Amino acid sequence: MIYLIGEMLLLLLIAAAIGFAAAWVLRGLGQSRAMGEAAAALWSQRLSAAEAEYEAKSLAAEAANARLKADLHAAQTRVGTLENDGGKRVADMEAVLKAQVRAAEALAAERTQALEQLRIAFSTANEESRHRIAAADAEAHRLAAELEEAVKEAERVRAEQARLAELESDLAARQESVDALQSRIAELEASLQTAATARSRARAGLAPGEDDLQQIPGLGPVMAKALRAQGIVTFRAIAALTPEEAAALGVKMGNTFAERARRDDWFGKARALHEAQTGETL
Repeated sequence: MIYLIGEMLLLLLIAAAIGFAAAWVLRGLGQSRAMGEAAAALWSQRLSAAEAEYEAKSLAAEAANARLKADLHAAQTRVGTLENDGGKRVADMEAVLKAQVRAAEALAAERTQALEQLRIAFSTANEESRHRIAAADAEAHRLAAELEEAVKEAERVRAEQARLAELESDLAARQESVDALQSRIAELEASLQTAATARSRARAGLAPGEDDLQQIPGLGPVMAKALRAQGIVTFRAIAALTPEEAAALGVKMGNTFAERARRDDWFGKARALHEAQTGETL
């Protein structure tokens, strides 16, 4: 504010000095009085304008000074309020900090106690762990021994399986040989049967297409000769007889053919021999 007033005074002094200097110069040069008066009037106007400007700036400076004083008073009031509030806040913060310190000390005590309990628990658990590890090692050794024995047993089983496979292969080969022998035996038996049948037929004097009726159990040579005499020369012919035909045939032959055939089931036996000999089902 003082700087602004000084600046205004300096401007006025400079303006006055310029005016006087200009008047003196004009008089020194012999200018007319009118020009001097005009210059004086001009500088008078400029001085009036400067004074008015100075007055306005003075009023503005005073208003600014008043505002600054009001702001200073408000600031001082605010500082006092802040000092009061600050003291209360400091006291509150001290109380809070003390409470937090007490809580931290209690928490530290609890943590110390918890750590001690953990140390004791860890020591106990460590001892139990050592016992468990020892037991686990013993169990591992036992399982390793069992595993080794199982591996040996598996090797023995594989060896037995290989031997069994060899035996099965040998058995299959021998079974093939047995099957071949059985087939050969069946062929030989069929040949022997054919030969025996041929010899039997030759001894019985059978013609081609005739069967040896004496192969029917219970049917003797006399009954067979009587049947051939009646044209009954095959198993098929006997199996196809009805009870009436068998009775009439018995009467015609003058023997007990019908009764014997019914009692000893010569019909069924003849049918079985025919089917076995020809494969034909009656």
